[in-house]
Amino acid sequence: MAEGTEPGAQPGRGGVEDTRDPAFVVLKFAGLFALVCLLCLGVAGAVLTFGPPKPAEVCAHKLKLATADTEGQDPETVALMLDNLRMGCVKEKQRRLQLRGKIAYWRYASCVLAADNYDASERC
Repeated sequence: MAEGTEPGAQPGRGGVEDTRDPAFVVLKFAGLFALVCLLCLGVAGAVLTFGPPKPAEVCAHKLKLATADTEGQDPETVALMLDNLRMGCVKEKQRRLQLRGKIAYWRYASCVLAADNYDASERC
């Protein structure tokens, strides 16, 4: 053994053994877990408090996209298609909101509102 070293000491650490308290590690993970839980609760609380976009807003956006995509087509066909879309759209979105819940509907409505064209809104 080298002169002036203690058994169990690691070189380069000034002779002090590096041991971590297991309670410190457990508390560290518990703190991270609590932080993640609070973050998830915050997101869910925001969704439930502020709510998703209204079905009428989503339908209005879809109608706007549909009219933009139908330029140059037969006006009677376009009018018939828009009437069919208008009639069932709000009820369908309300049903989707009730069946899937606010969080799933919020994701869907955000996707529709972010869509650039009617086909992209249908893929949501």
